[in-house]
Amino acid sequence: MSVSDMGPNTVFIPALGVYMPVQADSTFVASQYDGFTTIQVPEDPFQAVRYAGGGQMVGGDTGTTLIAAHVSTSSGWGALRNLHQLEGGEVIYTSDGQGSSQAWQVTAMRVEQHTDFPQEYWSPDGPRRLVVTTCGGPVNQQGQFAQNIFVEAVPM
Repeated sequence: MSVSDMGPNTVFIPALGVYMPVQADSTFVASQYDGFTTIQVPEDPFQAVRYAGGGQMVGGDTGTTLIAAHVSTSSGWGALRNLHQLEGGEVIYTSDGQGSSQAWQVTAMRVEQHTDFPQEYWSPDGPRRLVVTTCGGPVNQQGQFAQNIFVEAVPM
């Protein structure tokens, strides 16, 4: 896989060997955690969603491009299984519907409890950044991951 081979609306993380389609959506659904809603993530853990109310896949001067995917399903691990291994400095590429691409450099990783999702990640305003997220951390008594892994990146 290379950047020039990327199709429209995809994300490519070379350091992890991840390449996956990304659909835009802003539908929120009830979470498995009481009193909490979350963006609707594709059931297939090899497909991601971009919060359509935030930043775009390519370009722009402000806002967060938030991309989320399941870490696993009952059938096995997903594409973002090793997201927690990014240490900073790695490059992530996104492409838009026209096939234009954007390079991003990883600057930070953040781990939060599932119900403490950082609200600033939903914003079309604020600093221009990419956030890629999936579940992680320990599994709770209900068999669900208790945390979210967030990788932040800035345009290159």
